[in-house]
Amino acid sequence: MAEAFSYAFFGRTSAKPPVISSSRSLQTGAGLGKRTGSQQWSANRLSGRMCRQTPTTTMASTISEFGRWKVQLQRLAHPLSGQQQWLHYGGTIVVSGIWNGRGNIVEFEAKNDTKQLDGLSLRLFDPHTHQWSMWWANAADGTLDSMPVAGKFETGGGEFYGFQKHSGRWVMVRFIFSRTRTNSVHGEQAYSIDGGKTWEPNWVEDLTRD
Repeated sequence: MAEAFSYAFFGRTSAKPPVISSSRSLQTGAGLGKRTGSQQWSANRLSGRMCRQTPTTTMASTISEFGRWKVQLQRLAHPLSGQQQWLHYGGTIVVSGIWNGRGNIVEFEAKNDTKQLDGLSLRLFDPHTHQWSMWWANAADGTLDSMPVAGKFETGGGEFYGFQKHSGRWVMVRFIFSRTRTNSVHGEQAYSIDGGKTWEPNWVEDLTRD
C-alpha cells in the first residue's frame, strides 16, 4: 500500500523527500511550510486537515475494529500512470490491540488467482496531539514506511495524510475510513501530485466482520 513526488508537484524534479523534521511535525503540520518559491506548496491546506484535533479523539477510537475481518480489495495496478486497470483480491484482516489501547497491529492477507499480498499496519496513538500515526509494511520488502500517515478517528470514520514513495518520487497520500459500523468498514487510499487539489484513488477495501 505504501509505495515520492519528483517535485513534479512543485514544477521541478528531485528524489528528495519533503522537509519534515519528525513524525510529530507531520502530525501537527509543523515544518510543512518551510520551503520557498515554487516549493511553498499548499502546506496550510494540508496541515489544516491534519491538525483538526479535538479532545474526543481518544486512544479508544478504534476499539470496535479489533478482531478478524473479511476483506474485498480493489487495487489500481499502475497508479499515476493514466491507466485504470483495477486488480481484485479477497482475504482476511486481523486487528490486535497493544499498549492498553494506545496502539494496534493490523495483519493483512489477500490474494487473487495470480498474486498474494501480505502486509502489516502499525498504528500508534499520540496523547499529546490526540492523533494516530499509521505505518505500512509489505512482506515483499520487509520494511515499514519511512513516514507514517497521520490523522484521527472520529465517529463514522477517519482521515489520514502524509507522504509516500511511488516509483521513486514523493507523492502526497490520503487514507480515509468511512461508513464504519460494528460489522463493516470502508477504506480508501489516494495519491495527489498537485498539492492535494485532486486525488487519484488506488486502494479501495471493504471489510466485513468474520
